[in-house]
This record gives sequence, structure tokens and C-alpha cells, in this order.
Amino acid sequence: MQSKTVDLLAGFCACFILTSTAAIAQSLDALKTPPTALNTLTPSELNTFGIKAINEAYTIFSQVGSKTGEIGGRLNQENANAVKNAKALFDDKALIQTARLKYGLTKKTFTPTDVDEFKASDVFVTIPANGIIVASYKMALPNRVDLKTKTILSGEVLPRLTVLRWDEKEKQWLVFSHADFDTPAAMLCGAPSGIKPAKSHYSEDNIRLARKILDTQFANVVKGNSVLGQARGFQVVYASGEQRDSTKQPSYSFSQKPKLTEVEATRNGNLLAVRYNGPGAASFVGSAVDPSVKPRLLTFFKNDKGEWERISAAIFSVTSKVANDVKCVIPTVK
Repeated sequence: MQSKTVDLLAGFCACFILTSTAAIAQSLDALKTPPTALNTLTPSELNTFGIKAINEAYTIFSQVGSKTGEIGGRLNQENANAVKNAKALFDDKALIQTARLKYGLTKKTFTPTDVDEFKASDVFVTIPANGIIVASYKMALPNRVDLKTKTILSGEVLPRLTVLRWDEKEKQWLVFSHADFDTPAAMLCGAPSGIKPAKSHYSEDNIRLARKILDTQFANVVKGNSVLGQARGFQVVYASGEQRDSTKQPSYSFSQKPKLTEVEATRNGNLLAVRYNGPGAASFVGSAVDPSVKPRLLTFFKNDKGEWERISAAIFSVTSKVANDVKCVIPTVK
């Protein structure tokens, strides 16, 4: 299938977006744009489309909790359908990885957070295959609160990596995999620390497939002969903020096959999302990599030849947990 990709430096949209909940009407014009309408777009136009889609999605996310400027409250406080509307943006087989957790979340176990204004930058969009979008960007979400776990996130400018697939039935782009690098900074006062979302259940067949693909990948990397390729439009994002695209084999190395834990996977047709905990590579593009065990979220696409190709990789350099002595913030609304 044809792919639309571009050199990262030439294709980056360096625009900076500051949006409040009232700034944009709640519409899905971009997210309802069919794949055929994207085929003729230039790289710059494709990134502009990505900005519009991000605006639409985060405007819906911003309806989840309390009013802008308020900290605390409850889910659906201002809009009874806010959580439902936010989760409707996700594929039923979606896999979400956050910096805090060493396991993944599904559409069932994931709860949207309360966000106010949002600031996005460095939006970069590629199309590895028809009906599939990979979007990397940086996002700042000040006053962001996870009302389910009572956790206040950092709100700092941190990367995101999202894979969307076109759903012909819904006539809409849906999130299939999403990596969120934002980290906890505090707790709401009076809330117990260490609350975490429930773990999800995964198909054993999908996990076996994921392990087979990963075993092949790492075995060949150790041998210095990577057979498993990357699709055109592949993107990799690091917690430290680097966003890279490449159609070549990755410039990383492992001295031995790494031990992977908590392998989880979801599949929808020719898309497979895989997350696991594993050590960093011995090196990447000539630079040393943190060797400690961190989460990874990879998305694969099965091409016309029946081969599974990587289309995205989210590499987490930080896995945060809320300590018992973390500072607390007094809620401004009950």
C-alpha cells in the first residue's frame, strides 16, 4: 500500500496551540475526514490535519471533569456524557500506556482525565498504510487531574504517540494505541496514595503472537541482521522528548536478547498493539540508553505479504509511582 511520509525536520509542524474548552466548537470535522481525502495532502497539510484532529479530541477530553481553573470535583461534573464521549474516540481494541503504570490499559479500564487548557506542539503525522495514521506531538495539560486515582499530573510539555485507524462503520478515525508520557506530580489532599486502575484481560492468542514477533525481532537484532522491518511512516518517541521517523532499520543494538515481562497485546484486523516492560538498548544512534526496565508500547501492521511491520514505538524512560510522602493539593471544588 502507498505511504505518505516525509523527513522529520522538513515535515514538522512547529506550531504552538493554546486551546481552552470554549475556544473550539465540539465538532469532529477532522476525525470524520475519510482516508481518501488525505491521499492528496502535502506533508504540511497532513500536519495541519493532525492539529485539527488533536484539537477536536482534546476539546472533548476537556469536558470530562470540573470547570476550567478548578481542581478536583468528579467525573461528568459539567457534562453527564463527558466520559462516554471521550471513550467513544477509542477503538474497542485500544491499548493505552501511561508513564505511571507498568501495565497497559484498555478501553474498558482506561478513564479519561480532567483537563483544562491544552497546549500542543511539534505535531507530526505519517500514513504507513491506507486507513492508518501515526501522530506524534508534544502536549502540556496544566491542572490535569486523574479523578479516578486522585492523581495530579505534571502538566509539563511531554510527548505523545498515537496510532489511529479508520473505522468504516463509524466513519471516523479511532485511537488504536496511545502512549502518554505525562507523570504524576501530586495527589489531591485527603486521597489515599497509590491508587491504580484495574488490570485488563488480554487474549492469549494475541499475547502469543506478540511474543513470537518480539522474539524474532530481538533475536535478529542481537545477530546484527534485523529481518523484521519498519513500515514507511514509522515513528519512534522517547520520554525525553525525541520524535524520530525512519524507513530504515533502527540504529540500536542489544548485546543479548532482553528479558521481557508483562507482555500484553490487542489486535484489530491487521493492527497489533503490544506493550511490555524491558531494558533499554545498549545504544541508540550512538548514544547510551538507560538500561533499567521501562515500559514500551509498539504497534505493528500486517502488510499485503503477511509480514508484521512496526509502525510506531513509544519508549518510556520514566515509570513514575506516587510515593506515600508526596505533596498534596487542596481541591478547589467538591
